[in-house]
Amino acid sequence: MKQLFICSMILMTVSAAVGQRRTAGTTQGAVGTTIRQVDFLDFTYTTSLCTKDVGIGPEVTVHNGEFKQGNDADEAYFGVVDNKVVYGDLTGDGQEEAVVHTACGRTAWNYGLEEFFVYTRQNDSLRLVARVNQDQMVNDYQRNYPEGVLWSTRFNGVRVRSGSLLIDWNADGAHCCPEHIVTMQYRLDGEQLMAIARPVRRPFTTEASLRATRSVSAAPDDPSQRWATFWRVFLSAVNTRNRVALKRMMATDFFDGLQIETPDAWLRTVDGRGWWRELQKSFAAGTVISKTDGSTMRLTKDGTLYFQFKNGRWYFAGVMGD
Repeated sequence: MKQLFICSMILMTVSAAVGQRRTAGTTQGAVGTTIRQVDFLDFTYTTSLCTKDVGIGPEVTVHNGEFKQGNDADEAYFGVVDNKVVYGDLTGDGQEEAVVHTACGRTAWNYGLEEFFVYTRQNDSLRLVARVNQDQMVNDYQRNYPEGVLWSTRFNGVRVRSGSLLIDWNADGAHCCPEHIVTMQYRLDGEQLMAIARPVRRPFTTEASLRATRSVSAAPDDPSQRWATFWRVFLSAVNTRNRVALKRMMATDFFDGLQIETPDAWLRTVDGRGWWRELQKSFAAGTVISKTDGSTMRLTKDGTLYFQFKNGRWYFAGVMGD
């Protein structure tokens, strides 16, 4: 089991950043005479990622760096991450561009969806040069590491160096406990941000994580202790439709309600029949301990899906049969 200390620390960091996540976009706001005078915290953005997965936009206007919609229990948000804009020359004209790092999501989630906008001043007006979102960056990463997963950007992990945009991610492993720190490098090519070179990947290792690993490895294989961390990571994978992460958390002998099936085959069925929304709704309602199998089995509250604890870890095991 991955270290609980690092899990909790990362989730605390993500939650703190999400609480401040303020977003930037594409049009108005106080323009000023230089790019640094533009008020990107009072601005209108056009987002495709957040429209598709969160249901806000495509145009979103932020005030004081944030936008919120809905009730407290399931509030949608969009904002500029940590109220911070990064500046540097990305076009090679000797003038600074602004890189606005944004995130969106729902307060019930333990993660955000991230997007980057690059703006420049041209003929005394502001222009959106290019943008790149998390889905595109995952695709860029998986061209080099097919099983790779990008979970969240690191604090102060966005910078401009020698005409390139560098972005550090917590990657691979589980959302709470990543295995690697990955640096993605992008350059402008016309109106696109293009990934250049191979992503730099290094181990996610600190003295604190090593201490936590030793502590956790000594803990008993208690299903109740293991469940909370598994559930957070599992929900994140379901809500982002992260098939790579899901397959790692599914039983190899997955039961589809009629027969044993491989995780790959079942996920293809989910895609083909458009079941993602129904699955997300079922999981969002939570789970209960099985009355017949006790603490080693849990069911979704609607009684349709189940999880099993075996060999010291939890698995999404299948669909309840008739």
